[in-house]
Amino acid sequence: MVNDVKIAPMDKYETRRQRLLYIRDNLCGGKAVDVARTIGREPSYVSRMLYPEGKKQKKRIADEMVELIESSFNLPRGWMDGITGSIDSVGERVENSPQIQYVIEVLDAQASAGPGCIVSSEVDETVSSITYDSVGALRLFGNRPAENIKVITVSGDSMSGTIETGDYIFIDVSKDYFEGDGIYVFSFKGAVLVKRLQFTADGLLVHSDNSKYADWTIGESHEQYLKIIGRVIYSHSVKRFV
Repeated sequence: MVNDVKIAPMDKYETRRQRLLYIRDNLCGGKAVDVARTIGREPSYVSRMLYPEGKKQKKRIADEMVELIESSFNLPRGWMDGITGSIDSVGERVENSPQIQYVIEVLDAQASAGPGCIVSSEVDETVSSITYDSVGALRLFGNRPAENIKVITVSGDSMSGTIETGDYIFIDVSKDYFEGDGIYVFSFKGAVLVKRLQFTADGLLVHSDNSKYADWTIGESHEQYLKIIGRVIYSHSVKRFV
């Protein structure tokens, strides 16, 4: 007599991992960094969620993360757990959804990644726009409204290695406050700058990725000169050949 072989059902964490793999491969071009950008997490965090069970530093996908992923990718509640929709229904959902244009304003302004760029105002008039389809916008900007994203160009080399002179930077202007360490566009004593800001006991440390430039600190006595314009969420390199 041959005994029946029973196959254990996939546990919920493996189901979630498999579905996140599907999102990465089919909605984000196979790039974990695009998944991370959409849900607002670090790429290393997403990579750990994609690790198979048993791998060192593996991060299980908790219920709160399930809700974040489903809302960020506009998926029906329960999709990550296999409750609603087959695994390939997400692709059909995206393909059949109305293609809403996502229009971002390009501003007539520059942020200095150098000694300082003096401008008359922090945000100047719109000179053009960039249009994405809804799928492309979701990959790049997550669920951020288009009106919260502005584009300006960078002048100077103090952020070289991360952002080069002439690059476009995409700024979330709803983040007009310090919300944690990161790259920000801000004005200080009439200059609009793009730098890393880091919280320290002495104030905000202003850091340039180019080691030629020294760090400096905005202490309490100079806070009145600081105005954060927005947080940099994405940059686009511009290469010139003539």
